[in-house]
Amino acid sequence: MPSVEIVRVSMSLSVQVAEDTLTEQMGELVLALGPNLAEQVNAYVRRERLGYYPALEYFNRQDGAIDADLLSAAEHVAWLVGEFVRRQIKSRLREPFSNVRFEKTQPVSFSLPRVRPSDRNALEALARHYSPYTVRLNMTLSSVEKAGGNREGYERLVRHKVIRWLEDGFQTVKIHDARLA
Repeated sequence: MPSVEIVRVSMSLSVQVAEDTLTEQMGELVLALGPNLAEQVNAYVRRERLGYYPALEYFNRQDGAIDADLLSAAEHVAWLVGEFVRRQIKSRLREPFSNVRFEKTQPVSFSLPRVRPSDRNALEALARHYSPYTVRLNMTLSSVEKAGGNREGYERLVRHKVIRWLEDGFQTVKIHDARLA
């Protein structure tokens, strides 16, 4: 009987949940989060003459900068979206991988925006950034493979499997990195 080994691949990827899926899961109000946050953050940045848009975490330390209830709602929805994404990924990747372990989950809406106040259509881009649709994940995928097999190009195979099994569950799936662990 041939021996087997567990092969692990560490992966970093981003997935975007479709708007209709989010509204189905959480209601229509979720669509207003990004634009409302963008308006309030933009007003604060212009009032304080900042040359950049800070990450939403910054506003936890700035009393009165933006509506605290709106920020709290954004945090709650981002957490819910992250949980939804993890459940979906775990469920969809259960068949092609023996184990899926999440190392880190980060809502993109809480990262530093790649938008400057001087950019053309800055408010629109900021609203997209602060919308809770996109989640970045770091995870480790495990597979049971025949021992001693050639692992050259194995990461490419895992990338292909992940895209194939996730693409119909999310609006976009973007793999940033995959390496044998």
